[in-house]
Amino acid sequence: AELGKRDAHNTYLKLAAELGLPGLLLWLGLVGSVLLHVKRRRRLAVSAGPIQIVWIYRAVVGFLVAGVFASYSGITMFYLMLGTLWAVAQCLPAPQPAPAPRPQQRALVR
Repeated sequence: AELGKRDAHNTYLKLAAELGLPGLLLWLGLVGSVLLHVKRRRRLAVSAGPIQIVWIYRAVVGFLVAGVFASYSGITMFYLMLGTLWAVAQCLPAPQPAPAPRPQQRALVR
């Protein structure tokens, strides 16, 4: 009797089985690079940015934790959230460079 679709019960095991270790590392690199980029942009931004960035970031992290318990690598919504998170981080205002210090003029001593 057919019980249902067979599943690895873990996103990371499924990716490693289907794509091999290089594929898993590339996928982790994709996700990690977006999360690191967002973290850096928020830290360097003039303001913390919209609160939506924080919640999308947390949703992605929650998705990664849930991936330990089920196979979610094929869900398109995750990639849409990653793309949205990256795009919103790109829109954060960049810090203004500090003005260059003026050279001090020395008084002529005679």
